[in-house]
Amino acid sequence: MWRSCRAAVVAGAGAVLLAAGALGGRTTIDDISPWVLSMEYSVRGAILQESNKLKAELAEGKKLPFDEIIYANIGNPQSLGQKPFQFTREVLALVMDPSKLDLP
Repeated sequence: MWRSCRAAVVAGAGAVLLAAGALGGRTTIDDISPWVLSMEYSVRGAILQESNKLKAELAEGKKLPFDEIIYANIGNPQSLGQKPFQFTREVLALVMDPSKLDLP
């Protein structure tokens, strides 16, 4: 699936750009940080459980240093007003297919 490329994108809570070896070789599993390899994507984990608990406390009238829960870890961040990562996507597209530079 992975062809010889000079960069790979690993997505989780965010996106991490992994550059290939110093001489421009292929990226292998040995080049990837153990922190990235141990990363998990969980939409039903501890953060969601805690936010549901806090939301229930707010509904009961408990005073907290905030008055609402914003679920920003799941779904579409543009729904919260974040601008799309258009520039990053365009650069990555050109890295993957430099022939697109010749398009009008």
